[in-house]
Amino acid sequence: RQLKAVVLEAAQRNPDLQALAARLRAAKGRAVLAGADRFPGVSGALDARRAERFEMKEVRQQPTATGTAGATNTNTNTTTTTTQTATTQTIQIKEFTDQLELGLNLSWEIDLWGRLRNRARAGYADYQAVEADFESARLSLAANTAKSWLNVTESERLFELAEKTVASFGETLKSVESTYDRGINDVTAVELA
Repeated sequence: RQLKAVVLEAAQRNPDLQALAARLRAAKGRAVLAGADRFPGVSGALDARRAERFEMKEVRQQPTATGTAGATNTNTNTTTTTTQTATTQTIQIKEFTDQLELGLNLSWEIDLWGRLRNRARAGYADYQAVEADFESARLSLAANTAKSWLNVTESERLFELAEKTVASFGETLKSVESTYDRGINDVTAVELA
């Protein structure tokens, strides 16, 4: 588990591998674009406008009646005069015009000679090459990381073994010295040395 965690961390933090991953994403995008020309293309546009226009018009109003009444000294004579006057008035008219335009374009190139098909294949082949480079770099990084981790682990184990060997030799030395000091004939000065 520890080795797997170390390999994953190395893959996540390696700048060269991150750069290759970015190149892989870009190659995938280029491959998709290279193959897109083989299919019909659709584009559209929408435009909405509102226009405002002012216009001045003269309008004739209905005539109005004005009258005057007068009286004379005779008993029953009255005089009435009525005058009609027509007037014109200028008014401002505000008009709005709404205009909505919708455009749709459909285009498709027939691939008689295989140019578009070959371009799509080349884009996909480029993507596969970058993907192979990425996988190769990822596996190489994982192998080198695992090898380094195993070397460190081996060195730690060898160091522990060396410490245990030194401790064992120390115990043996104490035992031999003790036997020699007690004068037991089985241990000679050469053996002690």
